[in-house]
Amino acid sequence: MPMRKSIVRTLAVAAIAVVGVAGSAWFAMGDLRPAPVQTATANSDAPALKPSYLVTVRTPTAEEQAQRDALAEAKPAQPVIDLTPRAVVDIAVAPAESGPKATVLSDVNVRSGPGTDSSTLTVASAGSKLPVVGQQGSWTQVTLPDGGNGWIASKFLQQ
Repeated sequence: MPMRKSIVRTLAVAAIAVVGVAGSAWFAMGDLRPAPVQTATANSDAPALKPSYLVTVRTPTAEEQAQRDALAEAKPAQPVIDLTPRAVVDIAVAPAESGPKATVLSDVNVRSGPGTDSSTLTVASAGSKLPVVGQQGSWTQVTLPDGGNGWIASKFLQQ
């Protein structure tokens, strides 16, 4: 007998669980009937408007259709880039400076100004020979291979 009561109790709990799940699903679906459309009109006797998603399109006139056809057939002109030179330019290379040169003793930063607070332009490799332009304190201004000037701490140079 006790076993029969536990089976009945289990079946009752299962039935309640099924009803609860079904009720939750029904509640989640909500009301599936469409809500009536209410419109505010000056004349309350007028029937309610129903939304319409149909759009009517008129047939184009002969002139409009001719313009559409002409645009569809027209091809955009491709831009042409003319690469022929317009003038002959002679580039003269200046002879290398015959002034003093400094040899870089170890790889070192070349800076935009005389001081460690100046930005680094490039790194000069050990053994490079660079023309000296001038000096300011413990810094030497040199000409770089690309033609620009930069500053190197004099302790990294041998003149």
